[in-house]
Amino acid sequence: MSPVWVSFVAACTALVASICGPMVALAAARYQFRSNVLSTSRRQWIETVRAMTAELVALAVAATAAKRRLGGTWDRGHALLAAEPALMEKYERIVNVRWNIQLLLNPGEADHAHFIASIDQLLLHLKEAPADEQALLGLVNGVAEAAHAVIRDTWRRVKLGT
Repeated sequence: MSPVWVSFVAACTALVASICGPMVALAAARYQFRSNVLSTSRRQWIETVRAMTAELVALAVAATAAKRRLGGTWDRGHALLAAEPALMEKYERIVNVRWNIQLLLNPGEADHAHFIASIDQLLLHLKEAPADEQALLGLVNGVAEAAHAVIRDTWRRVKLGT
């Protein structure tokens, strides 16, 4: 083999490496950046869903205590709001948190739809049923289990970096 041919092959190899190297590095950097941004966004989403779910449960338990204190004149919460108008803020907060959670979720996914349905069951019980702590505890546990399923799936995605 002639030295010119060896030099030509070496020069072509260097040319290909100098072109492909930065392209591969750029593609890897883009993938890494996308993974980090998605993972960070999903972690924040998980924390938001977790905090809002805990707040909703706390508000529901507090409302049940107020319902029990009021006695038999519940009237879907209207009697309590008439007796204590300052509680309107708490009612508004329950509605706000419920809709924030729903807007964070994708109702097209089965576990997300189940989570929304469990929240709605809890709120319906709060509005319609008597102040029964056992029933409330079962519904709260249902909301927590549904939230765990949604968060577990999202956390799996964070670990995969997708």
